[in-house]
Amino acid sequence: MGVAPINWIQLAMLVALLAGSLAGVQAPVVLAVLLMLGATAWQFPRLLPMAQLFLVLALGAGALVWGLLPGGGGAGLWRAVEQGAGFAALMTVLGMLRHPVRRSATVRAAVRWLVARPPRRRFAAVGAGAQGLALLFNIGIIGMVGDLLRRPGEEALHDPGRRALVLGAMRGADLVTVWSPLGLGFAIVIAGIPALDPLAFLALAAGFAALATLLTTLWPMLPPEAALEEDAASAGAVALSARPLVLLLAVCALVLAAAIALHEVSGMSFTLSSATVLPVFALLWMAAERAPESEGFAADLRATLSGLTDMRSEAAIFLSANVIGTVIALLVDAAGLGLAGLGAGAMALPVLVALSLLIPLCAACFLPNSIVVVIAAQLFGAGTLGQAHPLALALVLAVGWASAIAVSPISAMSLMVARTCGTHPQRVAWRWNPPFAALLSGLGALVAALLVLL
Repeated sequence: MGVAPINWIQLAMLVALLAGSLAGVQAPVVLAVLLMLGATAWQFPRLLPMAQLFLVLALGAGALVWGLLPGGGGAGLWRAVEQGAGFAALMTVLGMLRHPVRRSATVRAAVRWLVARPPRRRFAAVGAGAQGLALLFNIGIIGMVGDLLRRPGEEALHDPGRRALVLGAMRGADLVTVWSPLGLGFAIVIAGIPALDPLAFLALAAGFAALATLLTTLWPMLPPEAALEEDAASAGAVALSARPLVLLLAVCALVLAAAIALHEVSGMSFTLSSATVLPVFALLWMAAERAPESEGFAADLRATLSGLTDMRSEAAIFLSANVIGTVIALLVDAAGLGLAGLGAGAMALPVLVALSLLIPLCAACFLPNSIVVVIAAQLFGAGTLGQAHPLALALVLAVGWASAIAVSPISAMSLMVARTCGTHPQRVAWRWNPPFAALLSGLGALVAALLVLL
């Protein structure tokens, strides 16, 4: 079976977008946007209902602002669609990693080493290790931890010790979204705050994630259904090599460094730099690590390219969110409500604290975190608050993104944990994760307050 036509369209979109951005030529970028819109329309029947709803809302919102604001509305909408194409491109590329991860013996060996630590250190090892590995492998780490710990029988799904480690993997994967330039949350924050220094924010966000990892390791805040295991005679007795984990973490660091270097040298956004580096990494990794069950490189390549459609719904949601957020910002500005000036002077701290609370609260009420964060970035990023306190605003938005993922019943991580642990996403989001999300939000508001005051 060959490569599907939709995958050829997506490949052409990626090549045109990256080539046009790298060369600074607009025509290939316009072509890429048209191809992206065509691919989205082609896949519309296969999108999740929520993605379909937001696409329809974005189309209606775009038509509204086009009619009401014939002058600046068109230019603003085009910037939103072009930026959304970059977000969709990154989501498309992330889907390419799924096949190499699924077939990788190295990834399985690395995760097996983490879950085989002695009970007293296992939760910390899984949380910290998952954060490093999720830099590239995203939520796949959560399922892999659950699979490696699962024993025969349905009752294993409800084992408290196993659930605790699955939650530890989720929290690690969640925290990496605060600082990873290879993720959508970081990309949205960077794109929405023009005054922000990306490298300074990367350093701040990574330091915040390290502190949050330490605190959540010392105080796991786990529910009774996911209690830590105390049996010293369990899997910790297994002697395994840490070499696969060290190798993978080194590769993750190398890919991160390559994305940062490309951003610095070419001037491309972090979003497009990551979308350039990740496909190269996926193909090199697939060629270097041959799976015993593989039918050959050509078959692996087809399977990898078929992953371009795996995150079509997420890509559509991020594109729609960017358009809807831009429309709201344009209408607010045209109405003269003055929200762009909100957060000036003494109001900076109250606005930041309010955002820290509102973003996860909206997510807990089934509103996608992408919608709320994009709207907040569009409203405040280029305004007074974003100009006066870009680092503080960026941290609040990034931490709000991570907190929202934890308490949203419809986030991919909550759905994965629920499926892996044999429970409902609402229980994961509303009962298991609120203490973790509250710590993140409170800590984020505290650090933002220090940045504002200092």
